[in-house]
Amino acid sequence: MAVALRTVQQLRRKRTRRVWLTVVAGIALAVLFGVIAAKLVGGGLTALAPINPPNLPGGIVVFTLLLIIPPLIRWPRGAIIFLLAGTTLIDQFSLTIGPTVTGGPSAKVLPNIPLFRSLTTGSFITPAEVLLFVLLVTWLMKGAREHDWHVPRSPLAKSMLFLYLLSVVVGAGLGVAHHGQFKEILWELRPWYALAAMYLLTSAFFAGRDIVRTLLWTIVLGSGTKSLEGVWYYFDVARKMTPRPEAILAHEESFFFGLFLLATLALWLFQVRGKLRIVATSLVPLVVIADLGNSRRDAFLLLYVGLAALLVISFVGMPERRAMFKKLNAVVAIGAVVYLGVFWNDGGTLGQPARAVHSAVAPDARDQSSDLYRQVENADLEFNIHETRSIGKGFGVKINYIYPITNLTAVDPMLAYIPHDSVLYVWYRLGILGEIAVWTVVGFGILGACRLAKRGNRETAAFGAVAVCAILCWVLMGYNDLGFTWIRIAMFMGFMLGAVEVMSQRLAAGHGVKELPEAVAVAAHEGAVG
Repeated sequence: MAVALRTVQQLRRKRTRRVWLTVVAGIALAVLFGVIAAKLVGGGLTALAPINPPNLPGGIVVFTLLLIIPPLIRWPRGAIIFLLAGTTLIDQFSLTIGPTVTGGPSAKVLPNIPLFRSLTTGSFITPAEVLLFVLLVTWLMKGAREHDWHVPRSPLAKSMLFLYLLSVVVGAGLGVAHHGQFKEILWELRPWYALAAMYLLTSAFFAGRDIVRTLLWTIVLGSGTKSLEGVWYYFDVARKMTPRPEAILAHEESFFFGLFLLATLALWLFQVRGKLRIVATSLVPLVVIADLGNSRRDAFLLLYVGLAALLVISFVGMPERRAMFKKLNAVVAIGAVVYLGVFWNDGGTLGQPARAVHSAVAPDARDQSSDLYRQVENADLEFNIHETRSIGKGFGVKINYIYPITNLTAVDPMLAYIPHDSVLYVWYRLGILGEIAVWTVVGFGILGACRLAKRGNRETAAFGAVAVCAILCWVLMGYNDLGFTWIRIAMFMGFMLGAVEVMSQRLAAGHGVKELPEAVAVAAHEGAVG
């Protein structure tokens, strides 16, 4: 009886603490909401007006954000899915097509939603980062109430924590020690914060196999919707311009469109039937047109590497279909040779995949100029790395360009701090430890995804294959074009790695051990019914 009484008293104290914690948090949010609402009514936030687009007052953005935060705290998964969808749909930077064209039917919708842009001119805080912070606070409060924060302890989780701590402690500390600019330090910390936070929140708030469908549906619907914008720009704007514009969409679309096509192919290779495959297949022509019209060399490099990885994973993961994969590989190889021979010197839309290979062998004037700039940039980075003795310079310090290079800071001021080659950039900022941390995350992520690709359940196996392709594409984007520092890709990869973590935990816990291939499961079910 005494033990039971003490247990009841402890439960009452815990319940009391939870109630008080909830009350205090609710009062704090109510006060904050009321003060800002009063300021909005009184015109006190008119200073937030200089936001892109200019006709969208920043106060409205803040007020809208405050309106959606309470229900998203109630359902944190919804907030995470909202951010994930935003990465595939909403632009981080404004883009001008050619010399003047900046708009289209969607120009007042998708490109101008300031989810990944600063709320005020000169600041660095974006609504996406605010929402991530609110979700982290929610995670802490729920963990304190339940006495369990659901923190993963896998090698991938430890390597992610190591990378994040290096970014915050070493990157920021060395930056301050080398007199780096505080604003630029915080700006360079953003993608690492987004990557780690999204990974942690995904692994904490998702636990079932529904995360696979959530991710695949988001890739399909997000990139499919974004392709509509690209198709419109291509047919109504780009084809009417002379000379042809260099691009019609952002660089990040190369990553997302490529991943969409690889995910659709994975659904067919792994025989994942259903509405997801039907919708994805129906959207393929739109995505292909938008990707071709965007004319990014990286887009086709990602597709080539991703396709090779996907075919290898499928061949290893499904031994019962290896005869079919041998024929498929032969057809792909012959088709690639024929295509490259026909379109080798074609600079048109259909020749863009061949141009990606041609530019690596015999680049034209435009590609040669871009390659030369990056070669000089990499030489400067290597000099800076040697100068720091691989300890790292920290964030917020301008790159010392000792070799003559074209000054593009008028186009993008952050090029003075963030170069194109993100792999060398990590080495320069965080030293050899930072480089090891990044490759450790990549290695454990690929290892976990490959284990999932060997599962009997076809949907899980397809997800594992897509995850491997996503990690490889992330690394290639980082090597070629700022891929580690773009907030959209960083946030998406945080969710992707978090999903790999969730599914790996289910595998380690024994969930899915008895999963059977679809045909075997159907046969077993029919035999049981008989």
